[in-house]
Amino acid sequence: MFVSNAVAQSSKVPTRRQDVSCLARLLANLNHIVLLGLSGALLAACATREGVEISSTLHSTTAESAFVLPPPGGPSIVSVIERRYSNATQQDIAVATNAATSGQNLIRVQFFGPVNRAAAGDTALPDTALRDGNLAAEMRAQLPGIRMQQSPYYVQNRYGPFGYSVGRSSADLCLYAWQRIRAGKGKTSITSNRGSIQIRLRICEAGATEQKLLGFMYGFSINASFDDESWNPYGQPASPPDTLGVPGTPVYPVGGTSFETVTMPVAVATAPARQRTPPPQAGSSARAPEPLPQPIGPAVPPPPNAVSPGNNPVVPAPPCPAGEGGQNADCN
Repeated sequence: MFVSNAVAQSSKVPTRRQDVSCLARLLANLNHIVLLGLSGALLAACATREGVEISSTLHSTTAESAFVLPPPGGPSIVSVIERRYSNATQQDIAVATNAATSGQNLIRVQFFGPVNRAAAGDTALPDTALRDGNLAAEMRAQLPGIRMQQSPYYVQNRYGPFGYSVGRSSADLCLYAWQRIRAGKGKTSITSNRGSIQIRLRICEAGATEQKLLGFMYGFSINASFDDESWNPYGQPASPPDTLGVPGTPVYPVGGTSFETVTMPVAVATAPARQRTPPPQAGSSARAPEPLPQPIGPAVPPPPNAVSPGNNPVVPAPPCPAGEGGQNADCN
C-alpha cells in the first residue's frame, strides 16, 4: 500500500523534459502576441492621416450659419470664420466693400455661454466690460493710420446701447462700433438671464455718410442662440409706456430729430447749371434784326437854313393875279 502511494505521487512530479516543452509553448505564444501587437500598430499607422492636421476649433462655415445678418439691402456676406473657445464661440463675418482703404469690412461677434464641451477649445475668451483703452487698441489694429473720432452722443438700437467712432481716409468714410449685450445688474441668476454677446463692426465705404454707415448698427439681426433655457443675455422685454392707450394722452405723427454728425461733412463741388435757350416755337415771327451800332466821333451841326426837326416849315404864299391884293389877301 505504501509502495503504490509513493508511485502515484511520483507520477505527478513533472520531469525535466516536460518543463522544456512547456517553456517552448510559452515562448511561441509570446511571439504570437508580439506579432499581433506590431501588426496592429502598423495598421493604425497606415490609417493615420498624412500631413498637417486641421484644427477642429477653427473652421469656415456658410453665410447662412452666420450669427449676425446684415440689414436688408446692406453689404453681402463674403465669408464666415468660426472659432470655438472653452467658454464662447466667435465668428468673424466678412462683408463686401468698395473702399480703397486697406483691410476687410468685418463683423466680429462673440457668444458667451454653455458651449459644447466635446467641440470646445482649451483656451478661454475674456468677457470684459467695454473700456476706452481696449477699444482704442482694437481700432488701431483694424484701422491703422486713420484718425478716429469717438461720438459723444448716446445711441441705442433694439438690443441696447452702443458706441462708435468715425474717421476719414481719403474719399472713404470709416466707422468702428462696439456693443455688449447682457442683462442688467441684479437681473441675472443661476437659472435665468445668463450669458452675454460682444459685437464689433468695422466698415469703410467710398462716398458714404455717417448716417448710412450707422444704419448698419440699427438694422442688423442676431441669428443664433445657445440651446439652454438659462441663457438669455437680453433680459426681460421692456413693457410699453404707461400712457400708451390711455385716454387723455394724444400721440402725434412726429418724426425724429435731425441727425447729428461726428465729423464735418465734405462739401461736394457742383458744376454751374447751364442755361438753355428754349427753341423758337412754330409759327412765330422771324428773328428781330440786331440794333445798329452807335455813331462814333464828334457831333456834326446841320447846314444853314436847315429846318429844325422840332419846328414846322414856312411855305410862302402864291403871287396874286392882276387887280387883286391887299392886306387881307392870301396872296402876294
